[in-house]
Amino acid sequence: MVFLLTVILRICYNIYMIDFREKELYFSNCLFLEPFTQPYFRKHMHNEYELYLFLEGDVDYIVGESIYHLQKNDFLLIPPTVYHYPRFLSQTPYHRFVVNFTCEHLVEQVRKYLNDYKILYRLPSNNVILKLYDHAFELIEHYNNRADICSALTQYVNLILTELKYLKDTASTEEPKSIHPLLHKTLKFIDNNTNRNFQLKDIANELNVSQSLLTHTFKKHMGISLIQYVQHKKMLLAQQAIQNGMLPTEIAKQLGFENYTTFYLQYKSIINNIPSKSKHSPE
Repeated sequence: MVFLLTVILRICYNIYMIDFREKELYFSNCLFLEPFTQPYFRKHMHNEYELYLFLEGDVDYIVGESIYHLQKNDFLLIPPTVYHYPRFLSQTPYHRFVVNFTCEHLVEQVRKYLNDYKILYRLPSNNVILKLYDHAFELIEHYNNRADICSALTQYVNLILTELKYLKDTASTEEPKSIHPLLHKTLKFIDNNTNRNFQLKDIANELNVSQSLLTHTFKKHMGISLIQYVQHKKMLLAQQAIQNGMLPTEIAKQLGFENYTTFYLQYKSIINNIPSKSKHSPE
């Protein structure tokens, strides 16, 4: 195994993991023999796209407020700033591949189709995407140079997304289940009002529910407080805008902050960097 990969064998949690990260480009191949006993599956969102290939397990996967019950070789394309996590239904061993990337890793021909892709694809066992994942994994183990690994992963991401264009028949037509009707309305409100400095009471009033019901339901199903979710969502949007060249002071106003200091401190706390230095820095 080349020294460039992070290789983890943790007997205490029965985890077998091989991963590689170079800024926003990330590859991970993980097998968890006892998924209920390990602490690695935090509920999260980030600014990268995620290609998720499910190989083994008994899992519902939550993307936003939707629930997808996964089958072997199911493939998810998760957009940036969307909350997601696995929910284990039994102690069956859990195996998955993950690749995270940004638009900067894509050729123009692939980038222009990003908004046309579905969330879930059910891949047949002979599909070329499965072969691409296996081949990428073999090459990553073989190479001994970070630049070569990044180049190979970038090419594989473009190949996988190109192949998805021709897989319309494998895109799932099933309507995913919703975690909870109130969550759908809450997340929609947040997405449509990121330019406002709204409070918990504003959401509750808009949805005609009590603040206590709103906070309890959100925390129960999302594993994070509603206020923390809104803060994290806004800071990821701010990071995107900074990477696209906007000034932090302009972004703070655009996201509804009444003073820059509050924005600055919140950004530093969540992104682990100051706004002026985030343009070329990894999350």
